Amino acid sequence: MRVLSVETLLAKALAARGNNIVPFKDAGDLPWDDPLISQRLLAVHLDPTQDLASRPPQQIRKECAFIERLLHLYAENATVLCDMTCGPGLYAAELAHKGYRVTGVDFSPASIAYARQQVQTDRLHFILSDIRTVELPAESFDANLFIYGQPNAFTRDDLQLILERARAWTRPGGLLLLEMMPADAFRQEVYHRWEMKETSIFADTPHLWMEEKVWYEPDKTHAHIITMVDQTDGRLTKYSVCHTGYEVEEIEQLLAQTGWRVQRLYGDMTGETFDSQTSEWQVIVAAAV
Repeated sequence: MRVLSVETLLAKALAARGNNIVPFKDAGDLPWDDPLISQRLLAVHLDPTQDLASRPPQQIRKECAFIERLLHLYAENATVLCDMTCGPGLYAAELAHKGYRVTGVDFSPASIAYARQQVQTDRLHFILSDIRTVELPAESFDANLFIYGQPNAFTRDDLQLILERARAWTRPGGLLLLEMMPADAFRQEVYHRWEMKETSIFADTPHLWMEEKVWYEPDKTHAHIITMVDQTDGRLTKYSVCHTGYEVEEIEQLLAQTGWRVQRLYGDMTGETFDSQTSEWQVIVAAAV
């Protein structure tokens, strides 16, 4: 079997990289709805030893307890929830166990199939759909979860659309819980590295793995780019995940424009105080006006 040299693999990866990468333009987004990638990412969601896609079960339980406290504080008698981009439904299942009725929406087929297989109660309902286009009844939810950085995963225009649509399906006074990474967290995540791998999340054969994170200040956008070159046939594959970074004032203004009033800002999903200098997350509680 012919095996390509590391130098050849790296040269091919660098040639494919291009220059002056602008996230959402020169780098796209993972095809989350691709059946194979969806299945591979589901395995990452369900791995309790890491938090690349979902947090470990014990942490999810802590955060659902915090969500319950928020519902009692800011949305009296809230019982019907929407879990936006729910993945395999880990938060939805925990909240349903606590007595809430939860609708989860995601367009990863493997994640939704898994979530549906776990359903043992009529309090859970999962929809395979894009959150930007899903049709939900007007004013049918008491609260919405849009967490673990998912709001960052859309362009500014798409996030505005999603917030407007969420407002339409939320009753007046209902809640929106956003968990986002601030712009500074993305600014600090910039690097370039490569290594040879026997297998990885995207491949089962030996390959060069070139990984980089880039920040584009004019648009406050970030790209995580993976370039892989198969060691036997030289086949090159690229994947990227893009995010938008927001300052607190910017997201508060966007919420006001889309029918939401900010109630409280936290530093994580357990209720830590937000610190603009040190908090990795900004957790925003907003009410539908």
